[in-house]
Amino acid sequence: MINDILEPTDKSLFYSRGQSDDPKLGEFVLPYPEIDAEWDKSRVVIIGFTEERGVQRNKGIMGTAKAPDLIRKHLYRLNANDARQRLGIKKGSLIDAGNIKPGSTLEESQENLGKAVAYFLSQDYFVLVLGGGHETAFGHFLGYQYLQKPISVVNIDAHSDVRPLIDSKLGHSGSPFRQMLEYPDTVLQGQNLVEFGLQGYCNSVYAIDYLHTHKVNIVWYEDIAHQDLSVSFFNALRQLDSKQDLYVSIDTDSITGVDFPATSASPSQGFSVQQFYQCCTLLAHLHHLKSVDIVEYNPDKDIHEQSAKVIALGIWKFLIQKIGINITHFLPKG
Repeated sequence: MINDILEPTDKSLFYSRGQSDDPKLGEFVLPYPEIDAEWDKSRVVIIGFTEERGVQRNKGIMGTAKAPDLIRKHLYRLNANDARQRLGIKKGSLIDAGNIKPGSTLEESQENLGKAVAYFLSQDYFVLVLGGGHETAFGHFLGYQYLQKPISVVNIDAHSDVRPLIDSKLGHSGSPFRQMLEYPDTVLQGQNLVEFGLQGYCNSVYAIDYLHTHKVNIVWYEDIAHQDLSVSFFNALRQLDSKQDLYVSIDTDSITGVDFPATSASPSQGFSVQQFYQCCTLLAHLHHLKSVDIVEYNPDKDIHEQSAKVIALGIWKFLIQKIGINITHFLPKG
């Protein structure tokens, strides 16, 4: 049963001011498995993945396991509506499934995440996974593998994350896309993977040669740094099979460390926070996009939780565009 691998979200995170004229998102999100008669097909489920054993194996900076709930804290304190666009979140369209229960091994946790992703995708949810280290991505991928659904994937990242496995068997935060490509009877072919925003100084030539061998599409940050992000991103998508479901992984180390220092490996150059927001907005309009994860945010490196607020606002912008409806349909009159 799906409930056996999920830990409910702490109810204190579902923030409310208790004022009908100032509704907060925490009042409109439903904790799974509560149900509501007003559910419709435009529903998003949030799943937390509190793993960082992959970061530890990759000799990274620990702390990412704390990320999902801190992101929730700031997300659910935001307004349930965008007053400028007069769009709001309808109760029942946003579900919080809680966090994946940690397994005895990283691999067990990843398998459980895959089971949860597969379950919610099969129930027509849009899936949003909050990591965790980038080992989150392999567990996320397993959901599609279990369903035997061929997919296209975009990794928005300064790093390619195709490092070899430890002792040829242990995956980690630096190996998820190699694991996807080499999985037996994989649902991801190299030509349907885009590495978007890679940086020359963040990758070895061996990693890039590996990507070339597998015919992976590479978009270098240096080549698009001065272009409009939406143009660059849609150009990248044109290289993929638009008939396949799309999964996007956003590694927060794709954002410059000047704007966003709270990652396991923050780069000295990268996308701006405003470009991150632009990305979140444009993703909401991709009809073949079925799931997203946001990974590598490290609360231990966050100053006054500012980076958590950046992620929360990015998710809010995505949700408003993805499932927002005309505000007059659900707000109380008065």
